[in-house]
Amino acid sequence: MRFKSVVPAILLGIPIPESENPFLVAPVAEAIVDVEFQRCPSPRISYEGVGGIEGLIQSFWLKLSKGLGLSLCSTLKLLEVETPSKPPRGGLYASLTATLLYALHRFHGDTVGVLDIVETSSLVDLADVDRSWGIAVEALRYSAVAGKPVAYRGPLEVYEFEGRRGVRVEVLDYAGNLRSLVSRDSLGSSVYGALVHLMGEAVLEASMRIRDGAEVREAVETLKPIHDAVALAVYGLKPRGEKCLWSPGLPWSFDEVCIVE
Repeated sequence: MRFKSVVPAILLGIPIPESENPFLVAPVAEAIVDVEFQRCPSPRISYEGVGGIEGLIQSFWLKLSKGLGLSLCSTLKLLEVETPSKPPRGGLYASLTATLLYALHRFHGDTVGVLDIVETSSLVDLADVDRSWGIAVEALRYSAVAGKPVAYRGPLEVYEFEGRRGVRVEVLDYAGNLRSLVSRDSLGSSVYGALVHLMGEAVLEASMRIRDGAEVREAVETLKPIHDAVALAVYGLKPRGEKCLWSPGLPWSFDEVCIVE
C-alpha cells in the first residue's frame, strides 16, 4: 500500500513538565510511504529511508503488535520527502507511525478516524512520558493524519484550521536527551504557573489570529519571541536566527527549524 503523508512540526509551544498546554502544529513537508504486511510467527519490521529513527519505529511496531496480539511482519519504506532539507525527526516519527497504524486498519478492512489513531498510538508509546511531551507528540500525529494546521491540547480540545496552508521549513540541527532547567519547586508555584500560562496564552493568541484570517507563518512570527523565551528559560535553547526556532518533537528532544519564505 502506498500513501501520501504529511510531515508536521510544532511551530509554537514548549513542553513545560507537569503542564498541559496547547501546541500550534502545521504541515512542513509531504512524504510518500510504502507499507506492506505479511503473516509471520514473530512480529518484526524492516524499513528503508526513515532518517535515523529506525529504533523508535521498531519499538513502536513491536509494542503495537504485542498489545494487539498480532502475528505480522511489516515493511516500511520512505520513498520521498518533499522538503528543502531533511525532515524534522519528531514530525517524521509522528507521520510514519500514524501511517503504519492507518495501513494496519486498511489491511484488516477497517476504517479509522483521526482521534482513533492518535489515542491508540499514545497508548503504545506515551505511557511513561511526561504529559507535556505526550501532548506534543499527540499534536504532531493529529496534524499528520488530518493533513492540516491544528491547535491541539488534547483529544477534546483541538481546532483544525480549514483552508490554511502549512509552512516550509529547513531543519538545521537536533538537540536530544534534554531535561528541564526549571521546576515548580525551583521557581515556586506562582512563577511556574505564570510561565506555563504565558506559553499557553501565546499559542491561543496565535490560533485566534489564524482563525480570523492570518496565515500560519504570520501568526507564528508575531508570537515567536514568547516561544523562544520559554525555550531558553526551560531548556537553555536559543535559535540561531530570527526565522529559526526550536521545535519540540520526540520526548525531551527538539529540531531546530527555520521558516523558508
